[in-house]
Amino acid sequence: MDYVKQGTGLVSIVVPIYNVEKYLPQCIESLLNQTMKELQIILVDDGSTDSSGSICDQFAQIDPRIQVIHQTNKGLVAARKAGAALAYCDYIACVDGDDFVEPSMYATLYRKITESAAQMAVCGYYQYDENTSQRKVCLPLLAPGVYDHDFVKREVLETIFVKYTITPNVWSKLFERTMYLRCLNNVDDAIVQGEDIAVTYQMLLYMQRMVIADELLYNYRILPDSMSHGYRKNFWQSVSMLQELFLKCAQEQKNDQLRRGILLARVDNVLRWIQNESRNEGTLKWATLLGQLRQVLNEGPTEGWSMYKSIMSLAQKEKVILILAEYGATYVILLLILLMRARNRLFTAKLRSDSL
Repeated sequence: MDYVKQGTGLVSIVVPIYNVEKYLPQCIESLLNQTMKELQIILVDDGSTDSSGSICDQFAQIDPRIQVIHQTNKGLVAARKAGAALAYCDYIACVDGDDFVEPSMYATLYRKITESAAQMAVCGYYQYDENTSQRKVCLPLLAPGVYDHDFVKREVLETIFVKYTITPNVWSKLFERTMYLRCLNNVDDAIVQGEDIAVTYQMLLYMQRMVIADELLYNYRILPDSMSHGYRKNFWQSVSMLQELFLKCAQEQKNDQLRRGILLARVDNVLRWIQNESRNEGTLKWATLLGQLRQVLNEGPTEGWSMYKSIMSLAQKEKVILILAEYGATYVILLLILLMRARNRLFTAKLRSDSL
């Protein structure tokens, strides 16, 4: 494997890892079994307290393409930055440590991105249910093909933060490394909600073209306790930092479509904050929650409510919440959050009793 010693691989793959010992061997093996062999595989052990770190070291001993970083727990963004700093290939990809990829993933995406002279390649993926082992097909919303910057600006940006016409996840993509690093380094390490949005949607602003593939090449594992389905601490802080990041981009590029997109995102974030707080199983006092709610409504949008409701397919409950938020019905929203929390606690208690 001379290409490893010379640093002339084709694709660098960064794998942030935190306490995924049960799934990590399958993840790493799926990378080692790629039909493309010219890979640099960077495993970032982000302060795991289980055996994930030692699993990384064991695999590094059997394959020289693997490099391992051990660091104290700093979060997903910092782990990706640490891995990307070691990357030397022209193209870079990310894989979550509890997922796995199809054997032809990087050969396919590399061929697509180089043939089209693109800066980003996108593929379809499976949602893999850990409980049932069933796989749900998730294809890109855009048809397979090559799309240039003008198309994205004209047709995609205005609703990108609420429609997700291009999926934000970084793991179903291959990126041109230099541009990826530029975007990643703009992201604050403290962002814990929308980490992928912060990178992928920046790429859309700077790239010349992207290519969409219709192949299903990634397996995204759905776990019973997945963070994406539970309560997210510091949600509002994270989405506020995201908004500031993209507002800066919009100002630099004088991009009106992006500005309107951010306006819609502000409305969406108010709704999602209320939904997120309804999943909080902590013992936060209602007075503290009331103060946070007032902050969210004060920092929320002053316009864009009608536009958001006109383009989104909303459940009746969501429509009611948005009307209450638009008109500042603070105490009614507070009561709804407390009621939803009570309902969720009852549901969780029933599930636990049924499992005994």
